[in-house]
Amino acid sequence: TNGSYVCNCYLGYQISANNRTCVEPCAEYNEAPSITVVIKSGESMNITMQPESVSASLNSQVTLLCQMTGCPSPQITWYKDNEFVSNVPSLVIPVLALPHRGFYVCKSGNMSSKAVRLSIKGVYQYIVHFQLNTSATSDIATEFRMYLAGIQVLNNSANIILVNISYSGSSLYAIITLAANYSISYENFYNELKALLPEVNITSIERFDGCPLTNSCANKYVWLESEI
Repeated sequence: TNGSYVCNCYLGYQISANNRTCVEPCAEYNEAPSITVVIKSGESMNITMQPESVSASLNSQVTLLCQMTGCPSPQITWYKDNEFVSNVPSLVIPVLALPHRGFYVCKSGNMSSKAVRLSIKGVYQYIVHFQLNTSATSDIATEFRMYLAGIQVLNNSANIILVNISYSGSSLYAIITLAANYSISYENFYNELKALLPEVNITSIERFDGCPLTNSCANKYVWLESEI
């Protein structure tokens, strides 16, 4: 229990210099001195600094901060999309990349911060369904990837930086990631793809929400058009 307590030394012993223990008897010491001991039980845990959502540029350094107090001292753990990341109070991401985007929470014991979002400025992702006239193969998928990756689109205002391909039967799915200096409209990018691939039927195109193509994703993270 919290409070101050008095501990007495036996007669003939005296309090040590640090006031914490009784030491060897002194011939001239005839009184029983006392020691005041302050006992402090565990303090309730508090979050003194909540993390904040961050929107940063691709390849930049990002730091997420979280501070908690309590007795014993809390050990802070970071989670991204409910998966363990690190045991550090300040989570530093030296080079921001696409896999880093998501929702972050810092926790200690049963204490949890608010969920904050880490997003990337100037990067856009779309998932495109191409319908082929023949069965898709790995060679066709590679050809699509090599053709699209790295090219500039939308009057050279955007650059395709990554193309992930999946296929089944005559359907080919591409997750296309673009870096741009300003907001990209859905219609403009759709028309650009049609111009780039006039002989391929584009059956659908939509913003990519980050879920793997093979999963239905019970909890989908929907990103703003200007920030993934």
